[in-house]
Amino acid sequence: MIIRYEFCEQGIHFFTDNALSQQLAFMQHPTGKLIEPHVHNAVLREVQFTQEVLFIRKGRLRVDFYDADQRYLESRILHPGDVITVPKTGLYKATYILQRISPVATMVSLAALVGGG
Repeated sequence: MIIRYEFCEQGIHFFTDNALSQQLAFMQHPTGKLIEPHVHNAVLREVQFTQEVLFIRKGRLRVDFYDADQRYLESRILHPGDVITVPKTGLYKATYILQRISPVATMVSLAALVGGG
């Protein structure tokens, strides 16, 4: 799943399924909006695969996608400000640097290993 830099939606928009241990959301609120204090409940989850999120700050990156049998599906180009998440199993990817990227923030969900949610 690729979220382009241009994405803009009022309020909170979750891109990931609620059952996943790692959540990715976009939030846009007006100045002065109060998000009430709240807790994130501990949810015991079993990690069966690695979830990855990349945020491109600078440069361009080509991501090639393959199915579970490693057959090529498609390629996508990521630009500064784009975010990509690869939360499902059976999908392979390869990356190719088209223009120097600096830096790429990679977030891999390990919280579920200790029961975080």
